[in-house]
Amino acid sequence: MIAYHGSPRRFARFDPAFIGSGDGLACRGHGFNVTLDFAVAAYYATQARDEAFVYQVSVPEKDELLCLDAPIDSAPALVAALHRALGIDPEAVFDAAAEDEAISMSYPDERALAMLGRVLVSRTDESAWGELAEWSPGYDWAALRATLERHAIDFDAECNTLGELCAAALERLGSPGAVNAWLGAAGYRGTYGDEPLSEDPDRAVSAVIFDAGDITIVRRHAASAEAALSP
Repeated sequence: MIAYHGSPRRFARFDPAFIGSGDGLACRGHGFNVTLDFAVAAYYATQARDEAFVYQVSVPEKDELLCLDAPIDSAPALVAALHRALGIDPEAVFDAAAEDEAISMSYPDERALAMLGRVLVSRTDESAWGELAEWSPGYDWAALRATLERHAIDFDAECNTLGELCAAALERLGSPGAVNAWLGAAGYRGTYGDEPLSEDPDRAVSAVIFDAGDITIVRRHAASAEAALSP
């Protein structure tokens, strides 16, 4: 898809050495910031030097990027990839529960594994625990929860959105590069979120692209303050 990147510098290609040096939205992740709105890119381009440029770029399609505003239940494969990155195997956890005579849990179906994925992401996500309890009313719930909690990732806050999950994962994985590797292993080439800088919801998207190789410069435009949209 076509997007825009604002900068006070002239360049012929995107360089990872400059990640984090601008005024982009670091909360979207570690990478190259782009937007679907030319005026938003122009705003960031005109914040520093006398020169200002908006780069029209070709980037991966929206369905190849992770929506940070989406609920955590929408991406079970991403949660499973985080388990692998942290050395946790949900099926092995279920096997451990099945071997516990106090639980005698049968082997889980796909829906159960998805719910288990949520409880293994956060010991403090009570809504996820509640859903799993509803699914397994015949089990010794106290024994089941005790078994699962031994394997849960100890995040301090509930993770209701994928953005919150990414923020929590950064604490455990230790570096933005490790987070990008985890997201990349799950098939994502970047992240995006809806940015309230445009009235058109289809254009009000800011994104972060992880790899410079996924960005092709189509054209460089001179930018002016008059063309910029102030947040």
